[in-house]
Amino acid sequence: MNDKVRFTETDKHYQNKKIDGSEVTKLPIGYCHIRIHSGYLDTKLMKEHKCLEKQCPFLERNEEHPEWKKREFHKLHKKIGKMLRRQYLNGAIKLTTYDKLARRLEKCKTKNSLFRFCNYLQNNRNIDVPDEVYYELIPDREE
Repeated sequence: MNDKVRFTETDKHYQNKKIDGSEVTKLPIGYCHIRIHSGYLDTKLMKEHKCLEKQCPFLERNEEHPEWKKREFHKLHKKIGKMLRRQYLNGAIKLTTYDKLARRLEKCKTKNSLFRFCNYLQNNRNIDVPDEVYYELIPDREE
């Protein structure tokens, strides 16, 4: 976990705030608005309270925290892997091809590398990549 994210000039408003009774020393991942224990959260506390599992409506995400980008990347990576497995199970690609592509997918560490991998699948391997995957890879893209 990258929970040791320090403050930048734009994050100075978090100083002198509290996370579970102690002062905020790192960038909070979010804020809990429930009256019983409202306050800033770090990743450890968010996992303890199971905020994401419960889909808690009181959680306000701090989109500047790198954990959210990491989670989004992991979901995209998983979605592309499932798409490849479906192609193999439907008989569109052979096992050896699937293994080769799965190893290549594992080497993708950034959104840009996932985008290039999807382009490779589409252009070189004639494997159809759903548009929704592309839209998630390039969120700023105009439709």
